Amino acid sequence: MMQEPEPLPPLSQVRTQILAQHVGLRRRLAQLDELAAAVLAGQTELLMELRRQTVDLELTLLAHLAFEEKHLLPRLVGIDAWGGVRAAAMQADHARQRQVLSEAGDNATSAAQGPEALGKMVRALVADLLADMDREEKDLLSPDLLRDDIVVIDQSDG
Repeated sequence: MMQEPEPLPPLSQVRTQILAQHVGLRRRLAQLDELAAAVLAGQTELLMELRRQTVDLELTLLAHLAFEEKHLLPRLVGIDAWGGVRAAAMQADHARQRQVLSEAGDNATSAAQGPEALGKMVRALVADLLADMDREEKDLLSPDLLRDDIVVIDQSDG
């Protein structure tokens, strides 16, 4: 006997969950940026903690991307006339982010990466991820786009 697929949560709930994850991610990114800045300022005793937190961020962000792909991506495709374009852009962004995160994790665990190189890389990573979240919130997480009803916004009749 086949099980019925798990019902999808309402779009407004998915949006709320992703935005809440973004709040937590921004907090972690700010802490990581401060840690990288301290290492760059000469506090090399913090290097191992910077390495650990960078790898931890990689794992956290991979889980976040998986959540978005499970709950948001399949629903973007049919959301409006631009849904397919939005979904393709999200997939491309996530592929690029996975590559960047993989490189960051590799660099964080490499003894060849000294304090200056790792600090600079982490600060660039933080800036990149913050920009990605801002763009995603603007382009994919608008409350006008992720609605639970099927009313078309700003449609005129006749």
